[in-house]
Amino acid sequence: DALAAFLRSLHARGIEHRDLKGSNLLVRERGDAFQFFLVHLAEVRFPRRAREGPRLQARAQLNASMPLAVGRGERLRFLVRYAPDASRAERARLFRAIDRLTRARKCVWDPGYAGRELADGPR
Repeated sequence: DALAAFLRSLHARGIEHRDLKGSNLLVRERGDAFQFFLVHLAEVRFPRRAREGPRLQARAQLNASMPLAVGRGERLRFLVRYAPDASRAERARLFRAIDRLTRARKCVWDPGYAGRELADGPR
């Protein structure tokens, strides 16, 4: 819920991250809440107008970077929190678009990759 609200607030302010994925987010637990911070800021953009294409791509990349343990229910809940004013039909369209773009990437989260990269250097 907190991550969806964070991403929604970025997009509402016109901020785009062209390499949005789990490993480019830092999370700090603050009591019973979480704070999020973007890393890899060279990929942050401030376009003059909101563009749905890059935002869909960002959500698809974030979706692909999440561990497979994050199930469909959690992914749907994220979308509901990201787009609370969207109709059910609009959320279904968004979910299908994100799913299609995620599958087109042919890449999903690889457990342990970051640890191997840090220990062995880049692949």
